[in-house]
Amino acid sequence: MFILLLACIEAPDHDGIAIGNPPSVAARLAPVDGAQVTTARMHVSEVTAGCGAQLEMVTDVGAVDLLAENALPVPSSDACVMSIGASSALELSFLRDDGAQIQGAIDVGTLSLMAEEPVALTGSWVFELGTPGWLGEGMLDGPSPLAPGSEAYGLIVAALRSGSSLFADLDEDGQLSASERADGAWLQASAADDVIGTGDGDDGEDTDGDGDDTACPYGEDDDEH
Repeated sequence: MFILLLACIEAPDHDGIAIGNPPSVAARLAPVDGAQVTTARMHVSEVTAGCGAQLEMVTDVGAVDLLAENALPVPSSDACVMSIGASSALELSFLRDDGAQIQGAIDVGTLSLMAEEPVALTGSWVFELGTPGWLGEGMLDGPSPLAPGSEAYGLIVAALRSGSSLFADLDEDGQLSASERADGAWLQASAADDVIGTGDGDDGEDTDGDGDDTACPYGEDDDEH
């Protein structure tokens, strides 16, 4: 199973973080209402990033706890594509407001995020699986709401696939703050499933006037990122 992150939306302006730092991507589960998430983890086999045929890979990543401090090792590159290869389903456990405990394993399948230009993956980022409020009202009702084939299971898979994003982590704390969320996502979910390798991410256009068509999320100064 692969989670594909496709870079290249028009990037917001950011300042901070020195250029050349190896990229650090913290993976988080978006917050929910009406329940407490007590478990959210999966095993990741590889992380790939790049544009077109210029792809680099980090393998044997291991277990990722979306509720704890973590860092996905990501190749330092100008990325039109980043893929996270998950070797297990997403394990989820919830404590409902009525005290009931709900458990299940969600196969999120292939998730694609897209943008309009290559993004320089340096500095710190937060990948958020889902978007705040992705667990809709009533989704955890019933005796086995997370059973494959149930209505809730399908809704949760769709919400996680369609709502995930990558944000710049300007204060490098591995968390997504309100101001960082307000700055906007650099990569956002797309309905496309099979986009990796479909383009080279380079149309030859200098989008920011610096002679380089790669977007840098942290500003234009070569000494800062």
